Amino acid sequence: MATYLELHAMFSGEEDLTNKVRVAVVEAARIIAADEDTESPWDQTAGAHDNRVIWVGQAIANTGAEADKMLKLLLAQNKGNSVSTIRGATDSAIQSNVNSMVDVLAGALAAA
Repeated sequence: MATYLELHAMFSGEEDLTNKVRVAVVEAARIIAADEDTESPWDQTAGAHDNRVIWVGQAIANTGAEADKMLKLLLAQNKGNSVSTIRGATDSAIQSNVNSMVDVLAGALAAA
């Protein structure tokens, strides 16, 4: 299990992981923009897609900032894993994790 200090060090010190998350954020934005967010893990309640569309604008305009937010959420979500497991995450695993957290960021953006 990764310690909080190890997770904090990964917030900005993991270039490969950060770059993978950036690409996964753009791919999630593409999925949403193409109206392909029609099943799990996407929230299907009224207004959820609209919130995601707003998030897409942020994700494309400010990919680095959105990826940084996403990376922090993903590290917290995976704190039960070892640092080596987190660093070794496959592209598919990262995409799945990003997709599962989009509604958190989209909902926060809509509430702001």
